[in-house]
Amino acid sequence: MAPPLKHRVGAHILVFLLAYALWKTLAASRHQAGLGDEPRQVFEELSEITLVDVVLPTRNGVELHKRCISQPTERQRILLQRLGISLACGAKCSGNLLRNKFPFTGVHLQVVRSFPA
Repeated sequence: MAPPLKHRVGAHILVFLLAYALWKTLAASRHQAGLGDEPRQVFEELSEITLVDVVLPTRNGVELHKRCISQPTERQRILLQRLGISLACGAKCSGNLLRNKFPFTGVHLQVVRSFPA
């Protein structure tokens, strides 16, 4: 094996071990919270929470960047609470909130990225 390939193999093994540790930690947290021990259901339920990067250009050329997290559903909120997980602080987005929170006239709202949180 060539030396560069050895580094890549080592990196893949490290990523695998970190993912495995995360999986087992989440399974233990679910079990402790009385939610069973299958973490796949947690990932499926929480994958609907989205994170959006918003860029608001101003008249003087400065761009305002804001990261917003969608509001979790009641079921997601209960799951997060039972697991002891809190979402990052910041603007929480839903439908018209951005228009109400940033009522600048003549400013174009541009969503840069939208992906599951």
